[in-house]
Amino acid sequence: MQGNEAHRHASQETTSTRPADILIGGFGSQGGGDCLGIDWIRTSYPENTEHSDSVSLEHRGLLAELPSPTWLLVEDSVVYAPLEFNNEVVALKVSKSGEGLHLEPLSRVSVQGDTPTHLAVSHDASGKAHLLVACYGDGNVCVLPLESDGSIGEHGQVLTNEGHGPLPAQECPHAHWILPLPDGRILSTDLGADRIHVHQWEDDRLRRTSSIVCAPGTGPRDMHLLPSAAGQEQGWRVAVVDEWSRTVDVYAPQADAANGFTHTQRVELDADAKDQAASLAFVSDAALAGAQAPSAEAPSPSTTEGYCYVGLRGSDRIIRLRWDGERLAEVGGFSSGGGRPRHIKAIGNSLFVANQTTGKLSTFTLSPDGEATPGSEIIVGSPTAVAPLY
Repeated sequence: MQGNEAHRHASQETTSTRPADILIGGFGSQGGGDCLGIDWIRTSYPENTEHSDSVSLEHRGLLAELPSPTWLLVEDSVVYAPLEFNNEVVALKVSKSGEGLHLEPLSRVSVQGDTPTHLAVSHDASGKAHLLVACYGDGNVCVLPLESDGSIGEHGQVLTNEGHGPLPAQECPHAHWILPLPDGRILSTDLGADRIHVHQWEDDRLRRTSSIVCAPGTGPRDMHLLPSAAGQEQGWRVAVVDEWSRTVDVYAPQADAANGFTHTQRVELDADAKDQAASLAFVSDAALAGAQAPSAEAPSPSTTEGYCYVGLRGSDRIIRLRWDGERLAEVGGFSSGGGRPRHIKAIGNSLFVANQTTGKLSTFTLSPDGEATPGSEIIVGSPTAVAPLY
């Protein structure tokens, strides 16, 4: 079950399906922003085609008034969000009626950690669902049970972190991202202590089994699965965006390694000294080709090769890298369309960029060779998370 779910989430990154509705979260006044809660954006395409030159965006309203829902996770028609500065997480049920969209509150609970930042859902050995919460302020990873209706239970488990890095911003642990893997393991990044922690379920408890030690000053931040051209048993890799070293590291599973992984590559991004790297989106060649049928002479587009797009906050650019199924190579870059790109989401052959400080949700149309053409944009309060409703 765990592996199937991880593969399903990975495939959504490269699907050509175009959702009509997209949810946006962001920083409210507590974080110096003007987000009022979860906003609803309706997308449309000329002639209702799947792949077009430009997507149109319409702000349909505020669905839930919440303080700083800085990340959004949609799982089985339930939206989960951390309320970062309230040290809470919330669950809301998605419902539709005609052209209307509604979010019904299910639960709102406190976490035993400071400034929850990222969420993931994972199932323990018995199949019980849990919400995993990365807390930036103190590095804690919190595990909360989920009920059958998707609501969040209040009593769970807390995994604490220790350590620090050499930079002023690395004065203590800072958990930032959680990634369930196809083989059932779970990774969490600590950009304060320069660690990637490896976890495994034992019955209904999450146990930390090992850690990947990064170079001092790396600041591992976001993680994403990349499809691999390797055999069936290792058909994936983990790409880690490093905030402070402005790099991307690639790891492959390796059973005989002490921590279960081998480091296969580090890519230096074409970044300025003031830049911080944040967010990554992958788009396969098949998704870029869209619904176009291959000719008799041409092979079907690859699902394991494509392009990665990484954000640089500071110079406010997106770096484009080619992924050949095993390695990354930088091939260019372009403006993010606003200030401080916080989240990049690929949907079909469109790239959505949440530009936090300028309040712009910017879109780009991607050509088969990965080139990005600026498209529509819309103003929405201090956006930091883009969540499509499929």
